[in-house]
Amino acid sequence: MDDADREHVASRLRKLDQHLFAVLAERILLTRKIAKPQQESTGFTDSPDRRKRQAEVGRWAAEYGLNPDFVLALLYFINDESSRIQLEKIERAGVLPERHAAVTLSLAIKRQNLLKLTEIVAPIFDTRYDERFFATRDYRSFERDVIDQAIRGLKKKRRAYDFGCATGIQTKFLASSFESVVGYDISPAMIAQGRQVVGAQFPDKVRFVEGDLDAAIPEPDASASFVVMSLGTASELADPRSTFAEISRLLVPGGRVFLSFYNKDALVYRIHSVPWPLSLAAEMDVDRQYLEVHIGPEVFPIHALAYTFDEAKAMLPHDLRVIERATHPTISPLLPNEVFEEEEAKQTIANIDD
Repeated sequence: MDDADREHVASRLRKLDQHLFAVLAERILLTRKIAKPQQESTGFTDSPDRRKRQAEVGRWAAEYGLNPDFVLALLYFINDESSRIQLEKIERAGVLPERHAAVTLSLAIKRQNLLKLTEIVAPIFDTRYDERFFATRDYRSFERDVIDQAIRGLKKKRRAYDFGCATGIQTKFLASSFESVVGYDISPAMIAQGRQVVGAQFPDKVRFVEGDLDAAIPEPDASASFVVMSLGTASELADPRSTFAEISRLLVPGGRVFLSFYNKDALVYRIHSVPWPLSLAAEMDVDRQYLEVHIGPEVFPIHALAYTFDEAKAMLPHDLRVIERATHPTISPLLPNEVFEEEEAKQTIANIDD
């Protein structure tokens, strides 16, 4: 084997190791969701289910030509680490529940998670939030193109509303096309960041409001040429019908609205057996009906519902007519982030999704 071959093999080993760790992290995350932590013992306990699982693991190991004892020992340490992480989280919370199974999170808890999340994310949202997640970056680029196309079709460009504006990334983009822009967000941290950066750049053109989109929106009738709810914000509403009615009230005749939902029919949510972390900064748990946002090793469950196109359309007032629909991306969310380290891979997958 010459130097070029060694370098090629070393590169493949590095990528496989990275992928192995990513799958391991996903496995631990899933265990934390469903397993009951053991206060006095960790790893394998003697039970019929556990013995059945051990037999399965031994059979899989043999199929792949691996030492079953090695694989069982590895799984023991993985389960042990999962239990340790669970106990640490429970101890920090100060409560040890009798049952640590899948639970339905209340809307209030999801709202608290959202506010906690945005406090952490606000300073880095513009630059680093999705830097490790190719599919999320690809979607944001696609979304920007669709919004730009919608703006071009407007005859009047007076005021735009950016609902769920976060730190004002879209607000800033809209400011280049409209006479005035108003950004709304429930997060004080996001609004403060938006005012500090985008508001300072456009002091006479941009206004930020801390407000709940599930409540009445204190803006005048027929004041909007364009309304934007980007990055899945329309799926995060607790009372979407009321909010869409408010949007209808705000729009001038001939005005347009861009609504972004999490698509229940998306391939990534129809395939439940993807064994690695997805290349998305946030992903729907369709069964439990919440959105998981990934920040480093932490996962924040916040309120969101995925909808089919027909379900989303049925929530719109009769005077909001759908003129275009699109879903994007399709393939890239299914792939692990390691695939997108090479520029050629990024371009190839992006072309397939387009």
